Amino acid sequence: MKTIRLSPRQALALALSALVMASLACSAIVQESPPPGPPQAVSATPVEAGEHAESPVEPSPVPVESPPTVPVTTESPPTVPVTAEPPATMDDADTSQAQSAPLISAEDVGHVAQLAVWDDIFAKHVAWSPDGRLLAVAAHNIAVYDALTLQEARVIDAGGWVNSVAFSPDGAALASAAHDGVWLWDVGGGGELGAFEGIGSANSVAFSPDGAMLAVAVDMAVKLLDVASGRELDTFIGQRGTVGTVAFSPDGRILAAGSADSTIRLWDVASGREIHTLDRHKSWVQSVAFSPDGQALASSSVDKAVKLWEVSSGRELRTLTGHEGQVDGVSFSPDGRLLASASWDLTVRLWDVASGRELRALTGHTSWVQSVAFSPDGDKLASGANDATVRLWGIAP
Repeated sequence: MKTIRLSPRQALALALSALVMASLACSAIVQESPPPGPPQAVSATPVEAGEHAESPVEPSPVPVESPPTVPVTTESPPTVPVTAEPPATMDDADTSQAQSAPLISAEDVGHVAQLAVWDDIFAKHVAWSPDGRLLAVAAHNIAVYDALTLQEARVIDAGGWVNSVAFSPDGAALASAAHDGVWLWDVGGGGELGAFEGIGSANSVAFSPDGAMLAVAVDMAVKLLDVASGRELDTFIGQRGTVGTVAFSPDGRILAAGSADSTIRLWDVASGREIHTLDRHKSWVQSVAFSPDGQALASSSVDKAVKLWEVSSGRELRTLTGHEGQVDGVSFSPDGRLLASASWDLTVRLWDVASGRELRALTGHTSWVQSVAFSPDGDKLASGANDATVRLWGIAP
């Protein structure tokens, strides 16, 4: 092979010429669009679970500048009305919740679940305000909870243990029964409105439907008090054991009282006359409740039974069995179709009133359950127990 020798100047010129030609060639390659071709084999191959296919095109390094992304994150129709609308008022929030919360019914009883738990309160009795916004709990003092926010609204200093609480029909006042008598409290501010201290130790209290009277279980009697004046209107005597529970019928004409002598007495409020003695329980009667139409009465007892009675005749309609411990509380649903019961067997049970059939046992409490109450609209159920909790039940959203 013949060797060609170049001078330094010729070699430099040749190198520069080659560099320029290479640059022009690369530029032509970049600007030229490749002809369309068949899909790459990798895109036609199925990707197994756990494998990742490689994309031939690298993603945009600045995704926030991509046109399809902007309307989704800043102009999404479902998002703008929620953040732009002013906060709902309390009345609006109440109406919205009332419309959206499903009622606890026999058909949906399988969907009832625990919605909230309030701790550190040994509840002896629970009661709803007439509008369903507040839940009062008789314990050591009185705790009042907001049913919408699920927060504690206030604590009323009752000076010790409270046995029973009841809201006035207008929701403005709260009555409490304790060892030192009966007290009236302002629901809005929690201040004391009045006291009935001379009547003795009170076990249970109930407002008449018109709010004019209070029925109070004291020792072996029931006292009827005038709310406005504090005057004692009447005393119903006849039971031979401590009266532990009282309830007015929905029309206010009949008063029911359950006693440690295993009986329930029905009294005519106007005349003070005893109408019926219901004596089929075998032990202390712990709770009584009228059905919303006033035609039936439910009762619970230390004998582990729940009974339904016909008010007009005093006849026992049926016995609901299934609890394995004494039953301390009963409550009808607002439509009268369901009955809830609270027991020392750690359960709250739901019953079909028409058939007497048990529909559901609610579990979660770890000590005996002492009280249960349906909310006025029927979409919630509250239970208080000796495990230092109050639990709220309903249809889970």
